[in-house]
Amino acid sequence: MFFAKNIFLDQTKVAFLNEEKQPFAFVLTRGSDINYGDIYQARVLKKMPKLKAYFLDINRSESVFLPSAQELEEGQSITVEITAEARPGKTAACRLCAQQMEGLPRLLQKGLIETNGTELPWNETYDESFEQALHPIFTFADGAEIIFERTTAFWSIDVDSAKSDLPLSQINLHAATVIGKEIILRNLSGNLIIDFIGKKRKNELTKLLNILRFELDKSPIPFQIMGISPMGNVEIRRDRHRATLIDSASTLSATAYRLLEEALKTPSYQLQINVSPELYKCLRTDLIDTLAIAEAKKGTKFSFCIDTQEQTYQIKEIKNG
Repeated sequence: MFFAKNIFLDQTKVAFLNEEKQPFAFVLTRGSDINYGDIYQARVLKKMPKLKAYFLDINRSESVFLPSAQELEEGQSITVEITAEARPGKTAACRLCAQQMEGLPRLLQKGLIETNGTELPWNETYDESFEQALHPIFTFADGAEIIFERTTAFWSIDVDSAKSDLPLSQINLHAATVIGKEIILRNLSGNLIIDFIGKKRKNELTKLLNILRFELDKSPIPFQIMGISPMGNVEIRRDRHRATLIDSASTLSATAYRLLEEALKTPSYQLQINVSPELYKCLRTDLIDTLAIAEAKKGTKFSFCIDTQEQTYQIKEIKNG
């Protein structure tokens, strides 16, 4: 296996590469994140008797959820491992570690990204693939589209013939391959519902399911193809471990990192940065620690100007005199 790693400020971006050296999966972590595989010394914060579960304090801004039939007491110290990262509306989940490790720091071990293979230099094509994986629409060269949309209960994946002149069956077969690859690339998990185009014959559906299974088997994350719904949609259940890519790298956060990277590369010591209100809020809340690291590296505070007309950001050098 090949992989490439890009570390910028407190963000680590890893691209796992296939034999053609093309990304087939991404993992993105920040130093402040609660990551899959992290081990913490935790304290029982609240018992949930009806759920046979607990909320735990791990000395972070948010608590974590522990489903366990084992009887624990509030205030008790335990050691846990993160089994599922947080996602919108849901806290991170964990499990009890076999051995208790009293007296060690609360964060015993940051979950390391296992990379058993050959490391290659990071290049701009990986950034391009990363940006594309954040886009909700995948467009084929022939004009067909796949639309990825999250609802509260599931991920909707809709195949649209759009401007394509190809036969619907051919579009579906091509889409099945791409959908399997994109599920892994975007790290979509939970319940997935795929709506292929038109009415599908039994033999065509069998081919589509086989293609999906073949592609999803390339990832170690367990999945189940539940079958075909009465409406003719394919239903898949995929285990949650790491956060979905769009959650670990929201559009605003990705833009903020690009801003900071450009600011650090700008030779001028004094900068004025015009930003949209949304981007400024992101920098001053979610990425406040990252901003502080960037300013320390630059050796000066960044001057921000909130501009309601600005779509993203604009960096200006302040000339002396």
